[in-house]
Amino acid sequence: TEDLNKGNMNGEAWVPAETDVSIRPGWFYSPRTNDKVKSLEHLVDIYYTSVGRNSNLLLNVPPDQRGLIHPNDSARLMEFKQAIDKEFANNVLKNATINAQHTRGNSSAYGADNLIDGNYNSYWTTDDEVKQSTIEITFSQPTALNRFLIQEYIPLGQRVAAFSIETWNYETSQWEVIEEATTIGYKRILRFPTVITQRLRLNIKESLACPILNNIGIYYVSEPIN
Repeated sequence: TEDLNKGNMNGEAWVPAETDVSIRPGWFYSPRTNDKVKSLEHLVDIYYTSVGRNSNLLLNVPPDQRGLIHPNDSARLMEFKQAIDKEFANNVLKNATINAQHTRGNSSAYGADNLIDGNYNSYWTTDDEVKQSTIEITFSQPTALNRFLIQEYIPLGQRVAAFSIETWNYETSQWEVIEEATTIGYKRILRFPTVITQRLRLNIKESLACPILNNIGIYYVSEPIN
């Protein structure tokens, strides 16, 4: 039971979690629930607390008596798709440079640029003994942001156990923590109030082995759902 609920971080296989939820009350269709389809805000929140937390989202959409998806469900699904597309439409990393405190063997084959090249099979990593490190991102000008996406290279395992995100405050000449989190896994997405900065830093604070990351995305949503 303990393994089913929390997993086993020393297990031999990586098994993703599942988030099972229905778009309306119950798993089967009922005319009484036609006006109880989950709101767009609720679905977006479910997305961030499932997909955004290293889990597979299994969204149940029950067919009606005709064997078709009810128009209320269909319309909400389209709104949901459009909302998620909007959330990740503006990746502000396109105007940034990225550097790592440590790089495995000081080789460009494992450099920080691999985090923003769009190639799933290229990654940044450190030497085996280095389990804490920092990635710094510098924008060409002060930039607004409120979403941070990060991925580990799962073919080589889930490793990171704690990390934080900081932005540089030019007024105080100090780094300020805006988010702290634990595991990453296949994908972790953080939401936070909009900040404007020209420098951002990812700190890998704890890792079970040398961290291996293959993607970072930083986004700004002008009118976020949440």
